[in-house]
Formats: sequence, C-alpha cells, structure tokens
Amino acid sequence: MGCRFASPRLGAFRIFGVPMTELANRVVALDALWASDAGELAARLDAARSWPERFGELEAVLVHRLDPAPPSSTLVLGAWARLRATHGAVPVQELADELGCSRQHLAALFREQIGLPPKTVARVLRFSRAVCLAGTDARLGWAEIAHACGYADQAHLGNDFRRLAGMTPGDVARTRPPILDPVSAG
Repeated sequence: MGCRFASPRLGAFRIFGVPMTELANRVVALDALWASDAGELAARLDAARSWPERFGELEAVLVHRLDPAPPSSTLVLGAWARLRATHGAVPVQELADELGCSRQHLAALFREQIGLPPKTVARVLRFSRAVCLAGTDARLGWAEIAHACGYADQAHLGNDFRRLAGMTPGDVARTRPPILDPVSAG
C-alpha cells in the first residue's frame, strides 16, 4: 500500500484573503480575518440541528468566499504538483528553471499562498514520505528509507526528524501506529 500526501492548504489563501505568512505558525481568531462574517458563521452553525446541517452551512460559507477570490498562482500549482510527484526530491532551483521563474520569485509566491518557502515544503514532503515508509514497510532500514526519500544520508534524515518532529527516527517509529492509508487531499 503506497503513501499519499495531503496538499498544502492552497485554498486557505483564497478563503482567508490574506498572505499565508500572516497565518503560518500562528493561531488567529476567525473574526480577525472575517470580521462580521465570522459571527454570522457562528450563528448559522449554532442554529443548525445536526452535523450534516452544520457541515452544509460551513460548505456554503466556504464556497461563497471562494467564488470571488482570484485563483491560486499557476506557478504555485505547478510547483506543488512537481514537488508532490517527486516527494520533495526535486531541487528548488531545478523547479524554478522548469517553471521559467527565479528561485526568489517562486519562494515569494509560496510564502504568500502556502505560508512556507518551497524548500521547506520539499523538506516536509520528504519527511512525510520517510515516516510513511517506516510505517508501511518493516523490511526497510533507515539508510534505505533515507536513500528512497532523497536524503544525502541517514544522518541527514535523522536531522530532519529531530527538527520537524522533535524526535529521532526510532522514537517516531516506536510512538506512532503503522500507517494504513493516509488521507489524501488533492
């Protein structure tokens, strides 16, 4: 069974209407972003009598906010598709060259629409794949997982585990159940 990865929240940029750098690694009250629309949403959710009705109300509000929003950048969408297809193994300069833009321009678009630069997104994708492989194929050792995920070596993989999870690869493998089929969102 293969690993699948959730997409970055490309819709969040369109729904919230602010650069994602303003929201990345922060907790922001919805009313700070939507003003009176947040209160209206809360009232509609409160008045709903069931979960399906609540989800219907939420979906209606999200669709309403997406309708007038400009689409995501084709450069960001193309870069995300390529990063996802390579599990983050494509170098950012190569990605920028393929898309016909500068590395700096691509990074600025990623920060605005995703909240993180493409190099960080690539790192998270490589890390996610390593975690997934560790949880789905017990035959693979950490050196094989590091190689399969595009890390220079096992130490590089270990550094990312400590930076992104605050644990060693072994700690992560011991503290989480095996992955059966991660949720895919795009």
